[in-house]
Amino acid sequence: MRVKAIAFDGHGVIYHRPRRVIDVLLDYLEEKGLTIDREEAESLYLSLQREAFVGQMSSKEMIQRFCDMLALRSFEEELLEVFQKASAAIELEPGLREVLERLRRCGLIIGMITNSVHPVSIKRAWLRQHGMEDLFDVILSSADEAVCKPSVEIFRRFASRLSLAPEEIVFVGHDEKEIKGAKAAGMVTVCFRCKEKIADFCITSLKELLELSRTLTTIDQEGNPQI
Repeated sequence: MRVKAIAFDGHGVIYHRPRRVIDVLLDYLEEKGLTIDREEAESLYLSLQREAFVGQMSSKEMIQRFCDMLALRSFEEELLEVFQKASAAIELEPGLREVLERLRRCGLIIGMITNSVHPVSIKRAWLRQHGMEDLFDVILSSADEAVCKPSVEIFRRFASRLSLAPEEIVFVGHDEKEIKGAKAAGMVTVCFRCKEKIADFCITSLKELLELSRTLTTIDQEGNPQI
């Protein structure tokens, strides 16, 4: 079975942020003269983020609850603005456009499967700012889908959205749990700078996908890449 699409993780593969969003938020509050227990605040933020990942609240509601629980209601509006700006401050992986353009010329469908508190419309807005939105045929955000990686469900939904079998899709990720989820769903897996070799292929730069693409389009009857 020939591979017909490649799905990328968002943060950690397609882009990264120079600073964690929670660090930006806490630094802002401290600059305002507030004394914050950073460990407690980060733990709360991550807990709320996990709920927002699966659509139990919007990103705005997440910040509202964060402010409520830390008695910061007077800072809610400005903290939401800081949060939105920090979230949008993405830096694309070097060479991304060249890689995606060449993969598309090979006839591959390009997508993204991302765990996020933001809906797809926001993700596309970020990509649009970098002139990259047109290179992604389909994006799935956990916030919209109410399910997040490493659940096999979100990988299967991606395949269904494209009317493809999971075996016809390559997932490129950096998180070991997510790689295992994609593999359990039946996808071919590529590990991007992973510490452990748990995927079908391992790469250290996205440009290596261009060489791999020749192999990735030849799959045996059991769905295994032919090397």
